Amino acid sequence: MGNVQELIEDFLRDRPEKTRQAYLADLRDFAGFRGRSVVEALAELFTHRETDPLLRYAVHLSLRDLAPVTTTRRLSVVAALSRLAADRGFMDQALVVPTAQEVAEALAVESDNPGIAYFLPRHDAEIDRLDIQHFALREALGSNFLAPLQQAQMILDVGCGTGQWAYEVCSEFPGALVTGLDVAPSKRPWPPGYSFVRANVLHGIPFQGGRFDFVHQRLLISGIPVVSWGQVVAELVRVTRPGGWIELVEARVPPAAPMGPATQRLFQMLVQMGTQAGLDSTGAVSNKLGESLSRAGMFMHELRDLELPIGEWGGRLGAMMATDCRTLFIRMMPTFRVAYGISESAYMGLVAEMTREFEEYHTRSRISVVAARKPE
Repeated sequence: MGNVQELIEDFLRDRPEKTRQAYLADLRDFAGFRGRSVVEALAELFTHRETDPLLRYAVHLSLRDLAPVTTTRRLSVVAALSRLAADRGFMDQALVVPTAQEVAEALAVESDNPGIAYFLPRHDAEIDRLDIQHFALREALGSNFLAPLQQAQMILDVGCGTGQWAYEVCSEFPGALVTGLDVAPSKRPWPPGYSFVRANVLHGIPFQGGRFDFVHQRLLISGIPVVSWGQVVAELVRVTRPGGWIELVEARVPPAAPMGPATQRLFQMLVQMGTQAGLDSTGAVSNKLGESLSRAGMFMHELRDLELPIGEWGGRLGAMMATDCRTLFIRMMPTFRVAYGISESAYMGLVAEMTREFEEYHTRSRISVVAARKPE
């Protein structure tokens, strides 16, 4: 961290004061996009191999409708700093500002599936948050799954995200073929036994019926509209072999309790945006996962409701959940600022107060896990 701070100081040294302040503002904006402090964001950028991090930042800037000169400068500042970092051996290769054509193509990818209601951040910096979320859920459940699997040859992870769950399952079942399905590729490197299929579950699962021994789907309440849940569950059942297992993991509504005023306001923003996208904001789906599977012809095996502590008061698990929540809301800031007309200082004040309230109210996240078996 100290070397990164020194690098920033050297980069800004001897520049006019007005330029220094503008460049600092640009670096703070990049750090906000990453959900980190400036030093942490740059240290992460220099030490992690990512796929086109500047392209994702360019898409993020484009969606904010900034002046073109501002967008260009912010990308150029990060790229210039990366060149200095590469010269000093902090990273293997400097970043390159993406072309207008590359940004346009990336924007097209963002919108090429109009049925996707998922509105949470989708960029490489989300890998860390989603992996922390995975580790917290695994610790709370005591396993990667609830289904009583003895062996499995074909496993499907729908909405696989970073791929961390699937990678660990590859280790648990070394002879199995584990397939991740999502609209964006999972992180690399991929372990032996893992394959990825790019698809939108709202458009169907591109496999023949009865193919998989175990089908897993987790935390897609933020991406599947209420009206589509029936057809999605039917697809999960269709691709599961007779005698095979399906497991669903979802946040309940409300997703956390008890909540202080600032926490409640932030979650209300989140729920309201989800409602506008047609997502479940009443618990009609997330609070009735077992009923959804039973209606689709599955035999219920077990339903487990988890309450995960959020905050340092909950020890290691609580600290992971607090990091997950705080980072999520920081990364939602640009979207919420536009949607609700709230200033950056006021918004960050709410996030800070939410973090404090976690400790005062002993807030818990509410998650349901349900495992069911398909009739023979």
